[in-house]
Amino acid sequence: MATIRSASGDRCQARIRDVSVFGCSLVCEAPWLRTGMFVAVQVSADWSIQAVVRWAREGSGGIEFLRPITDAQAREFACE
Repeated sequence: MATIRSASGDRCQARIRDVSVFGCSLVCEAPWLRTGMFVAVQVSADWSIQAVVRWAREGSGGIEFLRPITDAQAREFACE
């Protein structure tokens, strides 16, 4: 699980799916999640990833990381 935060302070808990070095998909209940929105993905207490929402539907979404992560980080992220 990860915490998704918007710039305006909205938050939700999300299950992470289909992680790559460029982004991932999310399963979460966040009616505020919109295409084009910038979000922060809090993976752990000391690791946050900045991203942009590329698509959003009821209960899910897809994000692209602003900076690609490493393969090792992608594996770690997928295990969270």
